[in-house]
Amino acid sequence: MAEPNRIPLPKLTRSLSARLLVLTMTFVMVGEVLIYVPSISRYRLVYLEERLAAAHQAALALRAAPDVWSRRSLRLTC
Repeated sequence: MAEPNRIPLPKLTRSLSARLLVLTMTFVMVGEVLIYVPSISRYRLVYLEERLAAAHQAALALRAAPDVWSRRSLRLTC
């Protein structure tokens, strides 16, 4: 039933192509992490800087004309 001249195939983990595939996937994933993490942190930094600039402008507007608006009208409902 079994063919006597058949060559046994190497295990998947022992073959060179499997090792190269795993090594390639590892380097691609590491590269993605090295690009994605700084991108996220830069996005968050820009977001916080924009919020800080908006708060600074609001503070300057209140300092310039403190009697124009009452404190009650400035309350935000978040």
